[in-house]
This record gives sequence, C-alpha cells and structure tokens, in this order.
Amino acid sequence: MTLPWLVNFLIALVILGVALVLYLRFVTGSSVHQYFQKKRHRRERAFWEDILRQILQMEQDGRIVSTESLAGTLGRPVHELRHVLGRMSEHDLITEGSQRVRLTKDGKRWALHVLRAHRLWESFLADEARLPMSRLHHQAEAAEHHLSESDLAALDAHLGHPVEDPHGDPIPTAEGELAHPRGTALSQWEGGEHVRVVHLEDEPQDVFNQLLSKGIRPGLSLRLGEMTPQSVSVWIDGSNVTLEPALLPNVEVVEDTEMLTTDPRVSRLSQLPTGERAEILTLSEAIRGFSRRRLLDFGVTPGTRIFPILDNPFGDPRAFRVRGTTIGIRNEQAHEIWVRRDAAVRSVGGGSR
Repeated sequence: MTLPWLVNFLIALVILGVALVLYLRFVTGSSVHQYFQKKRHRRERAFWEDILRQILQMEQDGRIVSTESLAGTLGRPVHELRHVLGRMSEHDLITEGSQRVRLTKDGKRWALHVLRAHRLWESFLADEARLPMSRLHHQAEAAEHHLSESDLAALDAHLGHPVEDPHGDPIPTAEGELAHPRGTALSQWEGGEHVRVVHLEDEPQDVFNQLLSKGIRPGLSLRLGEMTPQSVSVWIDGSNVTLEPALLPNVEVVEDTEMLTTDPRVSRLSQLPTGERAEILTLSEAIRGFSRRRLLDFGVTPGTRIFPILDNPFGDPRAFRVRGTTIGIRNEQAHEIWVRRDAAVRSVGGGSR
C-alpha cells in the first residue's frame, strides 16, 4: 500500500532540508543561521547603496533631499527609510539636519562607486550585449551591487573608457570626478532650431518607453518645428513626429552646429543607393563602444569614401567598400553614419580611396 501523497511530500521536504544543511556546513562552511544572516546583510547593503546613489543623483540635479522626497523616489515607507537613514548616519555615510539629507565624504565616495558601476554596466549591456535601452536600467540595478573596484577598472578599459552611458549620463571616473550634464531640456527651446539629443531620462519608465517608441535616442539629430502648449513637432530624417509636452523635460539637447540635414546631398549611410559613392562626414554618438571601435578600425572615418556594393536579400548586414576592403555594416549602424553623396560618381566595382 502506497503512502498518501502528503506523507511523500513531507519526506521529500525533510530530505531537501537535510541536504541544504549538509551543503551549507560542508561546502560553504556556514550554518543555516550564518547563511541567512549573510543574505540579509547583502540585501541591507544593496538598499543602502540604492539610497546613496539616489541621494547623489538628486544632489546633482539640484534637488533638496529630504526623508520624504527620498522615500517617494524610492517607493518605500517614510518610517522605514527614517530608521535606515538613522543607521547610515551612525556609520558616517550621511548627515541629517534642518529637514535635509546630505552625503558625507565617505558616503559620496561609496555613492560614486555605485553610480559608476551602474552606468558602466549599462554601457556594457548596450554596447556588448546589445540589450534594448528599455531594459538597461533594471538590469544594471541588479549588477551594480556586485562589482568591485578592480571589476570596474577592467570593465572600463574593455569598453574603451566611455565618458557617458547609453542614456547620455556622465560616468564617474575612478578618481571620483563626475561631470555635469551638458544639455538643456527640450521644453526650454523656442522652435525652429537644429539640435542633437545628448541625454534621455529613463524615469519614469512609461515616459521613457514613449520616447523610445517615437525614435528619440541620444545622438539623434533633429529639427524643432512648431511648439504649442498642446504639442511639439520635431523633424527626424524628413519625417514629422509629434511629442506631447509631458515628454519634453526628459529629453536634453544641444545645438547641432553641423546642421548636416540642411545639405540635400547629405544623408544617412543606410539611405545610400547601391553603387553610389559618398564621403563619410561623421559617426553619430549613438554608435558606441566595441561597435564604434570596430568601424574605426576598418577605416570608417570622416573624409573616407564609401559605397555599398551588395544588398543582402535578408536586409542585414549590407556590404560596403571602404579603403579597398569589403565590410559588412548593419542597417542599425549605417543609420547613424552621415555621408555626403556624390551622384556624379558611380562605382563600377573598384576600390575607394
């Protein structure tokens, strides 16, 4: 006669419990109590680091940091945060006074490390893992608590020492220096200007997703059209896109002094017909990290002539001739390379200078 399923379940549970105890004792060298104590400590440390990074970012934005504003930003109860801030103050990481929370010297040093880890990991995920921008922030929040100084030094060198993350935020240096953002919110412009997107705020998530869905990304050149209290029109590659006023504060831009779109011969490399020669003008800042280094190594540099020689029946990548070499460039990258076409010169299979 078989045992009832509940008895079998309890037996299996006991066996798993014994196996866990043996694993902790003989493999990790910890007791069950020590294991959960370490886990609780790691969780607490991660929360402290979230708080430190948030205070630093709020200070950089010129916002006054209070317990209430910090609790609202982090989505935690005020009473819980007040207790945690008290413990952090005891460890000389913050100071509290006159309804304001400030970082101490040690607290700022720790916060810069976490922020550096977050933004370098976002850069890695975007440049190397090619993760969509909508997923970078969440993934980086999980990884930022596990990267040591030596990890960050190696990651920084591997990425080519980037100064900004994929959103356009400055990355703290190993020495703790943090540059100020260089753009102005789109809501501050009058209309009619040629501008380039240098920063895209990723919070709140729904606003960020709306901007991405409209094709707005760091490095993008666009022309501002009519600006009204109800909407703002922007021109991207000849197409008109309407942005609601609520989206504008999350887009920071600078004046695009090159104004490449004013020359009718200027286009993106992705728009260049097969066989037509062109001169490379610039690579957008949207091409970063390993992808940028690869293109530069192959000679895709300003002043070089280039032309597509073969269309891919599957669309991607497309074959281009540059400096006597044939290379494949994905449409996503070709879209961020500006060229000046020479319609009078057609390639006939020869090389390019």
